[in-house]
Amino acid sequence: MTGSPASGPHVVVVLRERAMTPAGDRALLVRVVAEATGVTPAEVEVSRRCARCGGDHGRPVLVHCGELGVDGIDLSLSRAGRSVAIAVSFAGPVGIDIESVAAASRAALDDVAFGPAERERLADADASPALRTAMWTAKEAVLKATGDGLRVDPRELEVSFAGRMRGAPRPALVGWPAAPVPIASFQLSALDAGPGLIGTIAVIADARPDIRQGR
Repeated sequence: MTGSPASGPHVVVVLRERAMTPAGDRALLVRVVAEATGVTPAEVEVSRRCARCGGDHGRPVLVHCGELGVDGIDLSLSRAGRSVAIAVSFAGPVGIDIESVAAASRAALDDVAFGPAERERLADADASPALRTAMWTAKEAVLKATGDGLRVDPRELEVSFAGRMRGAPRPALVGWPAAPVPIASFQLSALDAGPGLIGTIAVIADARPDIRQGR
Protein backbone atom coordinates (compact mmCIF):
# COMPACT_ATOMS: atom_id res chain seq x y z
CA MET A 1 0.00 0.00 0.00
CA THR A 2 2.66 2.50 -1.03
CA GLY A 3 2.29 5.74 -2.89
CA SER A 4 3.77 9.16 -3.27
CA PRO A 5 2.85 12.54 -4.73
CA ALA A 6 4.61 11.38 -7.90
CA SER A 7 2.03 8.64 -8.45
CA GLY A 8 -0.72 11.14 -9.15
CA PRO A 9 -3.51 12.74 -7.08
CA HIS A 10 -4.96 10.04 -4.87
CA VAL A 11 -6.10 9.31 -1.34
CA VAL A 12 -5.15 6.19 0.59
CA VAL A 13 -7.93 5.11 2.97
CA VAL A 14 -7.48 2.47 5.66
CA LEU A 15 -10.18 1.03 7.92
CA ARG A 16 -9.03 -0.92 10.95
CA GLU A 17 -10.27 -2.06 14.33
CA ARG A 18 -10.03 0.80 16.80
CA ALA A 19 -7.19 0.62 19.32
CA MET A 20 -7.83 0.43 23.04
CA THR A 21 -6.43 3.95 23.55
CA PRO A 22 -6.07 7.16 21.52
CA ALA A 23 -2.30 6.61 21.64
CA GLY A 24 -2.84 3.27 19.90
CA ASP A 25 -4.80 4.97 17.13
CA ARG A 26 -2.03 7.57 16.75
CA ALA A 27 0.53 4.79 16.42
CA LEU A 28 -1.64 3.19 13.74
CA LEU A 29 -1.84 6.52 11.92
CA VAL A 30 1.96 6.72 11.86
CA ARG A 31 2.20 3.20 10.42
CA VAL A 32 -0.40 3.94 7.76
CA VAL A 33 1.44 7.11 6.71
CA ALA A 34 4.70 5.16 6.53
CA GLU A 35 3.13 2.46 4.35
CA ALA A 36 1.43 5.01 2.10
CA THR A 37 4.61 7.02 1.55
CA GLY A 38 7.21 4.26 1.51
CA VAL A 39 9.22 5.50 4.49
CA THR A 40 9.77 3.83 7.86
CA PRO A 41 7.54 4.59 10.88
CA ALA A 42 10.59 6.04 12.65
CA GLU A 43 10.75 8.73 9.94
CA VAL A 44 7.13 9.82 10.45
CA GLU A 45 6.05 12.44 12.96
CA VAL A 46 2.44 13.49 13.36
CA SER A 47 1.15 16.33 15.56
CA ARG A 48 -2.39 16.68 16.88
CA ARG A 49 -1.88 19.99 18.66
CA CYS A 50 -5.05 22.08 18.68
CA ALA A 51 -4.50 25.41 16.94
CA ARG A 52 -6.93 27.11 19.33
CA CYS A 53 -5.88 25.87 22.78
CA GLY A 54 -2.66 23.95 22.24
CA GLY A 55 -4.16 20.71 23.57
CA ASP A 56 -3.41 17.27 22.16
CA HIS A 57 -6.73 16.87 20.36
CA GLY A 58 -6.47 18.76 17.08
CA ARG A 59 -6.64 17.41 13.54
CA PRO A 60 -3.58 15.29 12.67
CA VAL A 61 -0.84 17.19 10.85
CA LEU A 62 2.20 15.57 9.28
CA VAL A 63 5.33 17.37 10.50
CA HIS A 64 8.03 14.97 9.29
CA CYS A 65 8.09 12.22 6.66
CA GLY A 66 11.71 11.27 6.01
CA GLU A 67 13.37 12.60 2.87
CA LEU A 68 9.99 12.75 1.14
CA GLY A 69 8.98 15.83 3.14
CA VAL A 70 5.46 16.83 4.06
CA ASP A 71 4.44 19.13 1.20
CA GLY A 72 1.33 17.90 -0.58
CA ILE A 73 0.42 15.28 2.05
CA ASP A 74 -2.63 15.74 4.27
CA LEU A 75 -4.14 13.49 6.94
CA SER A 76 -7.49 12.83 8.56
CA LEU A 77 -8.79 10.34 11.13
CA SER A 78 -12.23 9.34 12.37
CA ARG A 79 -13.54 6.85 14.91
CA ALA A 80 -16.93 5.20 15.29
CA GLY A 81 -17.90 2.13 17.25
CA ARG A 82 -14.99 -0.30 17.15
CA SER A 83 -13.58 1.12 13.92
CA VAL A 84 -11.07 3.79 12.99
CA ALA A 85 -10.73 5.29 9.51
CA ILE A 86 -7.56 7.00 8.29
CA ALA A 87 -7.04 9.01 5.11
CA VAL A 88 -3.65 9.98 3.68
CA SER A 89 -4.14 12.42 0.81
CA PHE A 90 -1.74 13.24 -2.01
CA ALA A 91 -4.49 15.22 -3.76
CA GLY A 92 -5.28 18.10 -1.40
CA PRO A 93 -6.67 18.80 2.08
CA VAL A 94 -8.73 15.82 3.22
CA GLY A 95 -11.43 15.06 5.74
CA ILE A 96 -12.78 11.61 6.57
CA ASP A 97 -15.74 10.85 8.78
CA ILE A 98 -17.40 7.60 9.78
CA GLU A 99 -20.48 7.33 11.97
CA SER A 100 -22.65 4.58 13.40
CA VAL A 101 -26.14 4.70 11.89
CA ALA A 102 -27.64 3.60 15.21
CA ALA A 103 -25.73 6.23 17.20
CA ALA A 104 -26.56 8.99 14.74
CA SER A 105 -30.24 8.03 14.89
CA ARG A 106 -30.26 8.29 18.67
CA ALA A 107 -28.62 11.71 18.44
CA ALA A 108 -31.67 13.28 16.72
CA LEU A 109 -29.53 15.27 14.29
CA ASP A 110 -32.17 17.09 12.26
CA ASP A 111 -32.44 20.34 14.22
CA VAL A 112 -28.71 20.76 14.84
CA ALA A 113 -27.24 19.41 11.61
CA PHE A 114 -29.56 20.27 8.72
CA GLY A 115 -30.92 23.48 7.29
CA PRO A 116 -34.60 24.07 6.45
CA ALA A 117 -34.30 22.92 2.82
CA GLU A 118 -32.53 19.72 3.84
CA ARG A 119 -35.06 18.95 6.56
CA GLU A 120 -37.88 19.48 4.08
CA ARG A 121 -36.31 17.11 1.56
CA LEU A 122 -35.69 14.50 4.24
CA ALA A 123 -39.29 14.72 5.41
CA ASP A 124 -40.66 14.52 1.86
CA ALA A 125 -38.56 11.47 1.09
CA ASP A 126 -39.31 9.76 4.39
CA ALA A 127 -35.55 9.40 4.57
CA SER A 128 -33.89 6.40 6.13
CA PRO A 129 -31.52 6.70 9.11
CA ALA A 130 -28.71 5.70 6.74
CA LEU A 131 -29.35 8.70 4.47
CA ARG A 132 -29.45 11.10 7.41
CA THR A 133 -26.18 9.65 8.68
CA ALA A 134 -24.61 9.95 5.23
CA MET A 135 -25.56 13.63 5.06
CA TRP A 136 -24.03 14.20 8.47
CA THR A 137 -20.76 12.45 7.61
CA ALA A 138 -20.51 14.51 4.42
CA LYS A 139 -20.71 17.74 6.42
CA GLU A 140 -18.23 16.50 9.02
CA ALA A 141 -15.79 15.42 6.31
CA VAL A 142 -15.98 18.81 4.56
CA LEU A 143 -15.40 20.70 7.81
CA LYS A 144 -12.45 18.46 8.64
CA ALA A 145 -10.95 19.12 5.21
CA THR A 146 -11.14 22.88 5.73
CA GLY A 147 -9.86 22.60 9.30
CA ASP A 148 -12.94 24.35 10.67
CA GLY A 149 -14.53 21.39 12.41
CA LEU A 150 -17.70 22.14 14.32
CA ARG A 151 -16.62 25.72 14.93
CA VAL A 152 -18.79 26.21 11.83
CA ASP A 153 -22.50 25.55 12.24
CA PRO A 154 -23.16 22.49 10.03
CA ARG A 155 -26.55 23.93 9.11
CA GLU A 156 -24.68 26.49 6.99
CA LEU A 157 -23.65 23.69 4.64
CA GLU A 158 -26.11 22.08 2.24
CA VAL A 159 -25.52 18.51 1.07
CA SER A 160 -27.32 16.65 -1.66
CA PHE A 161 -27.04 13.23 -3.30
CA ALA A 162 -27.08 12.70 -7.05
CA GLY A 163 -26.38 9.49 -8.92
CA ARG A 164 -24.45 6.61 -7.45
CA MET A 165 -20.80 5.80 -6.88
CA ARG A 166 -19.69 2.22 -6.24
CA GLY A 167 -23.27 1.28 -5.43
CA ALA A 168 -23.81 4.08 -2.90
CA PRO A 169 -25.50 7.49 -3.34
CA ARG A 170 -22.89 10.06 -4.37
CA PRO A 171 -22.69 12.99 -1.95
CA ALA A 172 -22.14 16.57 -3.09
CA LEU A 173 -21.75 19.89 -1.32
CA VAL A 174 -24.24 22.17 -3.08
CA GLY A 175 -24.30 25.16 -0.75
CA TRP A 176 -22.12 27.00 1.77
CA PRO A 177 -22.26 30.80 1.54
CA ALA A 178 -19.14 31.27 3.68
CA ALA A 179 -17.07 28.50 2.07
CA PRO A 180 -13.35 29.36 2.07
CA VAL A 181 -12.92 27.96 -1.47
CA PRO A 182 -15.33 27.52 -4.41
CA ILE A 183 -18.00 24.88 -3.81
CA ALA A 184 -16.83 22.98 -6.89
CA SER A 185 -13.48 22.37 -5.17
CA PHE A 186 -15.03 19.98 -2.65
CA GLN A 187 -14.74 16.46 -4.05
CA LEU A 188 -16.91 14.08 -1.98
CA SER A 189 -16.92 10.29 -2.11
CA ALA A 190 -18.95 7.74 -0.17
CA LEU A 191 -16.92 5.25 1.86
CA ASP A 192 -17.90 1.65 2.59
CA ALA A 193 -17.11 1.76 6.30
CA GLY A 194 -18.46 -1.67 7.23
CA PRO A 195 -21.68 -3.04 8.77
CA GLY A 196 -23.73 -0.42 10.58
CA LEU A 197 -21.38 2.40 9.62
CA ILE A 198 -21.56 5.19 7.04
CA GLY A 199 -18.55 7.15 5.80
CA THR A 200 -17.60 10.08 3.57
CA ILE A 201 -14.28 11.37 2.28
CA ALA A 202 -13.95 15.03 1.29
CA VAL A 203 -10.95 16.38 -0.62
CA ILE A 204 -10.34 19.96 -1.67
CA ALA A 205 -9.06 19.57 -5.22
CA ASP A 206 -9.71 20.68 -8.79
CA ALA A 207 -10.79 17.18 -9.83
CA ARG A 208 -12.04 14.04 -8.12
CA PRO A 209 -9.01 12.06 -6.92
CA ASP A 210 -8.52 8.33 -7.02
CA ILE A 211 -9.59 6.75 -3.71
CA ARG A 212 -7.42 3.73 -2.90
CA GLN A 213 -8.58 1.57 -0.02
CA GLY A 214 -5.61 -0.03 1.67
CA ARG A 215 -5.27 -2.95 4.03
